[in-house]
This record gives sequence, C-alpha cells and structure tokens, in this order.
Amino acid sequence: MFSSFSDYIQTGVPLFQLVPVHNGIRKVYSGEHRPLPNLLDQEIPAQKLLLGFPAYARSYTLSTQVSSPGAPVSGLAYPGPFTQEMGFWSHYETCAFLHGASANWIDKQYVPYAVKNNQWVGFDNQQSYGAKVTYLMTQHLGGAAVWSLNLDDFTGHFCGQGKYPLISQLKAELSRVEWWTPAASTTSQWCTQTPVYAWTRQTGATKPNKTPPSLMSVPKENHM
Repeated sequence: MFSSFSDYIQTGVPLFQLVPVHNGIRKVYSGEHRPLPNLLDQEIPAQKLLLGFPAYARSYTLSTQVSSPGAPVSGLAYPGPFTQEMGFWSHYETCAFLHGASANWIDKQYVPYAVKNNQWVGFDNQQSYGAKVTYLMTQHLGGAAVWSLNLDDFTGHFCGQGKYPLISQLKAELSRVEWWTPAASTTSQWCTQTPVYAWTRQTGATKPNKTPPSLMSVPKENHM
C-alpha cells in the first residue's frame, strides 16, 4: 500500500510494484517489477497472510500534461462529495468520476487509473479484483480482507453494477473453489466504526485440484 502524500503519482494497491528509478527530473518506472507482499520473501507462511482488497481510490492533482504512473503532481485531488477527504475516494465516488474520464490499465500492476482534466485517480475494479484473487490462489495465501464495506457502492446507484460490486466480485471469484469461508465482520483497531470483511481458508480444507488461470489480460485503454 502506498501513501497518497507524494510529489509524484503512485497507484494505491497495485498487485505488482514497479521499481522507481530517477532520471534526474522525476521518478519514472523501469520494466522490472516485484510481487506484493514482500512478506513472502521473508519466509512467513503464506497461509498466515491475508491479501488486501481496497474499496477506496487514491487521487491526485496533476501538475503537467503527463498522467502515467510516476508523473509529477501538485498535491492531492479534491475531496469526494461524500467522504470529504482529499486524495481518498470511495469506490462509488470513483464511479461517478469515471463519467467523461479517460480510463487506462497498467499492464504490469493489474490496476486501472483514470484522468479527467487535471484530476488523476488510481483505483480497483472488478477486473483488478479478479487478478488479485488469481494471485491469492496461486500463492496459497490464507485469505482476503476488504477495506471497507462502506466504501463499496452499497446502494448500487453509482457504478451500475448492482449493490456492492467489488465485494460481490470477490465473493464470486473465491466461490470458484470450495476451500474459502467468510469470516465474521470485524472492526478495525484504529477506527471502530469501519467494518472490515474477510474470507479465510477453511480449517483442514484441501487445495483445489484445478490450477487457477494465469493472470488475465485486459484492454490497455478504455475511454469512458
């Protein structure tokens, strides 16, 4: 997870982290990438790790015409009309922003972003959730956790994909195998009013016989 406090664009929760390099002017990204989380490289058992699935977006105000990852920014984007926090939008606020925006896909990070005028937002959608689930299963991680329920489109009025489109997609993806079970909804130790929902592997469950499909390819650019 990356902080929204930066002088250049960083995607919020990419599946893969691009390695930043300096070209003397700004940070750009090389073709090299490394998987997240790096905890897997520290000999921590995979089954003890939950993969995070954000229902929020990170947003910035561009300072130039460049909008690709690593582009310079002048600060955080304007507050969402409901969350009222600069640089942090709910999924339903992001869906509203996408009308008339230019949406693109970052191939090496499996996440989308969108630009409208000088406002830039990096977010997750149903396609990026599918890629994250495939990674979760191929790495045999312990489960999935969503931050948070109230940031998804809980009314179904903004995204046009029914109620809770992200969480519904996650549930559908995990339902492809029988070794996942929803855990009780909990609250964060930092914010007791924020519900966090998780799916964990069933005790004693066996791994699926079918190998999960490789990470999907999606269109590089989609104008909305």
